[in-house]
Order: sequence, then structure tokens, then C-alpha cells
Amino acid sequence: MVRRVAVGVAVLVGCAGFALFAGGVPGAGSATVNPSYSATGVCVGGVPEFAFSFTGFPVGLSTTVNLNLYDGPDATGMQEATVGSAGTATVLWNTASPEFGPGTHVVSASIGSSGIPARNLTPVSPWPLANAYDVTLPHCSIGPLSFIGLASTPGGQGYWQATSDGQVLAFGDARWFGSMSGTPLNHPIVAIASTPTGSGYWLVASDGGVFSFGDAQFYGSTGGITLNRPIVGIASTPDGDGYYLVASDGGVFSFGDAKFIGSMGGTHINQPVVGMSVDPSTSGYWLVAADGGVFSYGGPFLGSTGSLHLNRPVVGMETVIGAGYRFVANDGGVFTFGASTFFGSLGSTPPSRPVVGIAPTDADQGYTILDSAGGIYPFGNASNFGSIYGAVTLP
Repeated sequence: MVRRVAVGVAVLVGCAGFALFAGGVPGAGSATVNPSYSATGVCVGGVPEFAFSFTGFPVGLSTTVNLNLYDGPDATGMQEATVGSAGTATVLWNTASPEFGPGTHVVSASIGSSGIPARNLTPVSPWPLANAYDVTLPHCSIGPLSFIGLASTPGGQGYWQATSDGQVLAFGDARWFGSMSGTPLNHPIVAIASTPTGSGYWLVASDGGVFSFGDAQFYGSTGGITLNRPIVGIASTPDGDGYYLVASDGGVFSFGDAKFIGSMGGTHINQPVVGMSVDPSTSGYWLVAADGGVFSYGGPFLGSTGSLHLNRPVVGMETVIGAGYRFVANDGGVFTFGASTFFGSLGSTPPSRPVVGIAPTDADQGYTILDSAGGIYPFGNASNFGSIYGAVTLP
């Protein structure tokens, strides 16, 4: 029989200098708008922890949020977080109890007596209490935590972050379908791609091993093949019934309904290829190199930075509408071509950790940038739905 044990963890969200409201209810005129949270499991130093990211809270106002665990022994703790300019706050919760280890747990969050809905979790049913959700803590192994890629949900209201050891963190309306966390890998994970439905994703390792979750189907890999150069990216076909892998020498490998149109494999290129993107209009694809050189196959060539001197190397590219593409450098500089719109960049104020990826929002009206520490930087209509950046110090 499952025991329902409330764990009184108070999470303080707000900016310093404002009073904490007793009872945890925001004051009148506090402009709280549709408060919600995302919950996901994460490994920190080999220990599974809950990561809660709250959105819709008033900027500059403190309030108490109560978190509850309903399926294990008693535990207590308190964390503090600050609502920033985007109205978000993230806190990691380590219960310090081995009984709250890997596996699925039932959680809820409330402001005073009012429950907060979770954006990316399915309510537990039947359950005596409203707003109770399952959250899965991953199996962890001690190792470096470095973020390597980002994928958006179809509506642009959430995203998945992937790490080199195979963790997947889900925020906003992105749901967690599993990861390789705690599983020995022959080679590090280098990229993530989501399915068109938003109900699954693929991870790919540098040897081309492919790992599928949710409704993402496994169509093959290069895991058992000796490659000339490591795999650096993966891209789904428009219908999700196949995918492409690309290696740093520009070699392209197609699986499922992905059609091979050509590659740079065996051809001298000035800089290594760092990523690829599929053109949803033609089902062709583009490759991008570290100098911003673009190689098009099926899709139209719309320009590149291959002849320009860049301050920092390009690390990835993306497209949604098919009439343009966009790529990002590791200092956060953004370059747009064709119909893709420029909404801003980090080029003049680069983050302390290198940028590792970029993902578009719905209808290509914005984009989100990710750095290697999990930092999220939204532009256009993109939003910060949470991360563990700032909640933990990475090596």
C-alpha cells in the first residue's frame, strides 16, 4: 500500500528585499499569471534529484511554495530560489534519503492551499489529492555533467536538454520518456532530436549508436560500423519515420524513410561539420561546418559565413519553415539566412560557458539557445521554461 506522506519543503521564490508572505499566498496586485511548474529528474554528482522549475510567478515578490512527496518515508528540507526577469525560478531537491532513489515518485506543489498544475506531467489517477503527478528519478553514475543539445516541443512551449552522459531533462510541456542515465556508454552522447509529435526523442552517441524513447522508433545506427570521423548530429525526417546522422567529415547516414541525397564524406572541407538540419519543404537537408560553411542537398542554398572570419566556431543549426535556416556559434552569435528572422544573440555578451545548441519555437517566431551548463537564453517568442542552471555548480 502506498503511504501518503507530505514532505514539508518550502521553496522561496522572489527577489531579495521583499517580505515573505505568511501562508505562502501572493499579495493583492502581485500579477501572478497562470503559475505552473515543470518537474523532472536529474543526476547531480551521481545522486538523483528532483528539479522543479516554476513559471508565472510575480517578479520581485516572495512567496512560499510547498512541495509534497506522497510515496515514501518522511523527509524535510528547504531551498531558496529567485524569480528573475522572466518570472521563473528553479530549485533542485535532494531528499537525502536512499528510499527516494531511482524510480517513479508522486509529487505535488501548492501555493498555500492552492495546487499548481504541472505543465509536463500526467496526473496520477486515481489519487485522493488533486494535482498529484508522477516524476521519475533516473539511475545515476558519477561522471561529468555537460549539456550537449536541445530539442523543442512542436508548439514551442517546452524543450528537452540532453547531456553527454545520456541524461534528458524535460521542461515546459516537454514530457520525459526515459534516458541513458546510469547506463554504461561506449561513447558520449552528442545530440538529441525530437519526433514531430513531441511524444518522443532520439539520442545519438559519437559512434552513431542511436537510443529511442517514447514514440521515437529505432531504424538503425552506425554503432557497429567503424567510422572515419565521429558522429556530431541527428535530424528527424518531417514525418518522424526516419532520421539522418552526420559525421564531422560531412558523411551522412540515412535510416527509415530518410533519403540519402549526398554528403561531403570523402571530400576535403576546410572545417569539420558540426550539425545538420532537414528542410521540411523539400525533405532535403543542409550541413553546416564550424566556419559556417553550408552544404545543401535537396534544399536551397541560402547563404553561409564560410568566407567570413568568425569570432567563435559555429556549433549547430536549425530550421522550421523550410525557407531559411539559422545557426549559432559557441559564443551565442546567431546567423540567419533566407526567411529565418534574427531575434537577437549573445554574441556581444557571451555566457561564461560555451553555447552548445539552438532550437526554434513554433512557426519560427523565436529560438532558444543552450549553453554547456544548462543555461537557457530565449529570443523572440521563446520562453525560459526552466533549467538547472544556477541551482548546481558544475565542474
